[in-house]
Amino acid sequence: MQIQDHLDQLLNDAPGCRLATFGDLSSGLILKWSAPSPCPREVLDQLSEQSAGCFALLDPALLPEGIPAPEYGQAVMAFTDRATRVFARSADAPDDIVGAVFAPQTDAHTALSLTREAAEKLADPQ
Repeated sequence: MQIQDHLDQLLNDAPGCRLATFGDLSSGLILKWSAPSPCPREVLDQLSEQSAGCFALLDPALLPEGIPAPEYGQAVMAFTDRATRVFARSADAPDDIVGAVFAPQTDAHTALSLTREAAEKLADPQ
């Protein structure tokens, strides 16, 4: 599957998903996206900035001692009254970010799981 296929699948399979994106954290760009209607570049740029800001805040040193967390730093969520935004990456490709914008009432666990799954699939395209 190509990147676009994975994004289309996330958009179509994830309940409440309004936009699925693939970006490069090091360049700060959204490279591909999938949505039911055109998405302004300004929105994509804002999502890229937000994902970079969220991942920049992650510090493994802040994790409580003794908690094994191999996934720590692999996904972040941002909530507003209008949307739930999820950004995920694989440990094998930490600069490749899959983002998804969900309706605010979407189950957070489902949104997180499906976005993380897409990031893992993109990192290992077998």
